[in-house]
Amino acid sequence: MIIGQDHSAFNHPGGNDIIWRYLNLDKFISLLERKSLFFCRADRFSDPFEGSLPKREADYRIVNQEQASIFYGKPFNREQAFENIIAMAEMHKNLKRAVVINCWHINKHESDGMWQLYLKN
Repeated sequence: MIIGQDHSAFNHPGGNDIIWRYLNLDKFISLLERKSLFFCRADRFSDPFEGSLPKREADYRIVNQEQASIFYGKPFNREQAFENIIAMAEMHKNLKRAVVINCWHINKHESDGMWQLYLKN
């Protein structure tokens, strides 16, 4: 699904914003030679929690299932709710396999912390 430019969830850079792309020399050369950006699958990051739901969100799922039962006027079935939660977790894992990411950074000044993060040597 493509979300339009004017979606309220996105902060758009202003005309004077400086956008940084931190990468090592090999990746920079590849960018120039291929004239293309590399997008990493969301499930391939070294941090296994990258793209995960916050614990409080996961903990809220059972409450959300109960509220949905009330909203639709159906009896709450705890066993079915947990099956739904497991299915949602699996869907989230599959979604991470389907999403690709290319990271950029908006800041007025260059960041040593970002260089440390993206350059290992």
